[in-house]
Amino acid sequence: MAKPTTIATRLFILVFGGSVAWFTFSMGFQVFFEYRNTRNEADRNLEALYSATRSGLENALWNYDTLLIQRSLEATRGLEGLSGAMVRDEKGNILASWGEPPSALLEGPLVSTVEMWNQPLIHRFVLSHGPDAPGGAVLGELFLIIDMRFIENRTTQGLGLILANYLATTLVLFVLLLGGLNLQVSQPLKRITRSIAGYRFDQSNLAPPDPQLGSRSSELNVLWRSFESLTQVLKESYLHQRVMSAILEEAAVMALVCDGDGRVLSSNAQARVRLAGSQPGGDLRRLAYGEDATPLLEGVPELLASGKSWRGEVTTQSDQGKTYWLSAALLPLAVPDEPRARWGVMIEDISNQKLTERYRLERDLAQEATRAKSLFLANISHEIRTPMNAVVGLTALALGEEVSPRARSYLSQLQRSGSALLGVINDILDFSKLEEGKLELESVDFELTSLLDAVDAIARFRAEEKGLHFSIVVDPDIPSILRGDRLRLQQVLVNLVANALKFTEEGQVRVAVRHGSAAPSGGRVGLRFEVEDSGIGIAREDQGRLFQSFSQVDASTTRVYGGTGLGLAICQQLVLLMEGTLGLESEKGKGSLFWFDVVLHVGQAAAEAEETLRSLAGLRVLLAEDNKVNQLVAREILARVGIHPVVVANGVEAIERVEAEDFDVVLMDLQMPVMDGLEATRAIRRTRSADELPILAMTAHTFAQELETCLAAGMQDLIPKPVDPDGLYRTLSRWLPGASRPARGARRAPGGSA
Repeated sequence: MAKPTTIATRLFILVFGGSVAWFTFSMGFQVFFEYRNTRNEADRNLEALYSATRSGLENALWNYDTLLIQRSLEATRGLEGLSGAMVRDEKGNILASWGEPPSALLEGPLVSTVEMWNQPLIHRFVLSHGPDAPGGAVLGELFLIIDMRFIENRTTQGLGLILANYLATTLVLFVLLLGGLNLQVSQPLKRITRSIAGYRFDQSNLAPPDPQLGSRSSELNVLWRSFESLTQVLKESYLHQRVMSAILEEAAVMALVCDGDGRVLSSNAQARVRLAGSQPGGDLRRLAYGEDATPLLEGVPELLASGKSWRGEVTTQSDQGKTYWLSAALLPLAVPDEPRARWGVMIEDISNQKLTERYRLERDLAQEATRAKSLFLANISHEIRTPMNAVVGLTALALGEEVSPRARSYLSQLQRSGSALLGVINDILDFSKLEEGKLELESVDFELTSLLDAVDAIARFRAEEKGLHFSIVVDPDIPSILRGDRLRLQQVLVNLVANALKFTEEGQVRVAVRHGSAAPSGGRVGLRFEVEDSGIGIAREDQGRLFQSFSQVDASTTRVYGGTGLGLAICQQLVLLMEGTLGLESEKGKGSLFWFDVVLHVGQAAAEAEETLRSLAGLRVLLAEDNKVNQLVAREILARVGIHPVVVANGVEAIERVEAEDFDVVLMDLQMPVMDGLEATRAIRRTRSADELPILAMTAHTFAQELETCLAAGMQDLIPKPVDPDGLYRTLSRWLPGASRPARGARRAPGGSA
């Protein structure tokens, strides 16, 4: 292979060839002009010689003095370059001549001009007597000759100096041009070439070969900048290829490259580890995954022969029976200048995805079952709470009247039975809410003594009925006003006390409220509530099952004592929700001590209950309720604080009364004939804003989604059924005209005390 010609050599050849061509052209042009000038000069000399000898020759011819003619003709020899002369008379007779023989002269042209380049210079001059011909008498003719040798010699003599000058000029131009090109082109190109040849992609930047490159030649600067840009693109492509190769090598997917015959050319780490036969040189038709020796891909020759990409899923099984799901793809690769076919093979283990999809399906089914359960519980809650609202409400109203002792006893038992049934319903609903994580706590000020009095009122009758001593003890320095969720605290405490009374046949049940382990700080106080009994006790090995849902120590406990097995599970979840701890200490046959620790805020000592009740007197209330018993209960509860509501039986009547009269608040049942409460609320909101007329839902549906539905329809709060009078009063007080109202996002959870 011939050695490549360098830029410098090519430039030298180019400049040298150009100089030679310039010199040749210039010299040829100069020879032409020098030759022409020599002939012109000789022509002028002949004209001058004719003028000088004309008079003498004409006189000699007039006298026909041949001797004088010869002497006059000889005198012309002094003209440089003249090679011959001849005179003849008018008859053509040669009278005198010298130089070129007359015969040779007469054989050629009698006259030659300057433009006849290859002919001697011959001039024919007329000799006449008197005026010039044609008027005068012609005596003869004078012929003067300058031959070619003189013209060539004279031209050659002049060209010697010109040749030297042109040669020197050409050499100077050659040197200057070659040096300039070498400085401006050849040397920068050499430096650029060396920079290009020495560059590697692992270098940070391409070093410029010449800082002054841009100022010397804009074209070379553009060339360098273009190469820099191209180098940067190539470097990024190279680094991208390296990164992608590294990523592919370490990727979780198994990747291979094979030829058109299925022979493996390369593979990544995952393929080499997990696929048998994936090493370079292996056969695609014999690939096996894991411990299974069965070929993974069937029909490989047909797939490769088709020339089309293929995607699919395959399964394989280990010796232990474990099933693997694999996603496979065969992709034809277009490699430039590569006549052989190349194929990319991608295999991914999607077993976890398949299992995740299965788990997701099972989760969706479980969520659907949970939603169905929630809907069922909501409907059951509504169907039970609606008559329970009448039972509890009318019993409470009857106990407020003058009745006989026996009737009061019956009513008290009825009230306790109703409360017990309501407690079971609440346990089931609370458990469902806790399961879904939708139970929310409220934070209100309450009197600890009031909470304990309520517990005492619930428990004392049962204790006296069984002949048990029941007592409540409170440390003297515990704050009397606390802030927290009174309803949930009371629910936990009542549940523990009820269990203690249930499983104690003799002795005592004692409730104690003490300071907890958390030290008081920042308006917070730690409390420990204890419920101690002298009942049957619980063996240590059985204590772990107590806080499980629907679980009791043994089946005989349910048969003897009853219960759903939800109470302690709900208590534990509620205490955890209050960021507390629930525990027990017990031995079989020696009684039990249940306790729970919680941290509460110290409440405001100002008693506002009476002021709240007085502020409700005269409130203009519209009650939308279709159930007659519920209407009666609501009327009586509201009448106790001086409220005499306007009662309607459906949503249409509610809209009509709102348009006809002004009200401070609307108590709206949800399920009513003709038009339900939600639709009626939406209609009212088209003309009356929430600030103008608050609408409070009264419903036996107490799930969180029910509250959201009510708020979305335009209601402001929810009052659960059976209606708690004190809760109803507090809720109404929050929506008095001018009262400080809670933000929409800060509503309490439904079912809690207002």
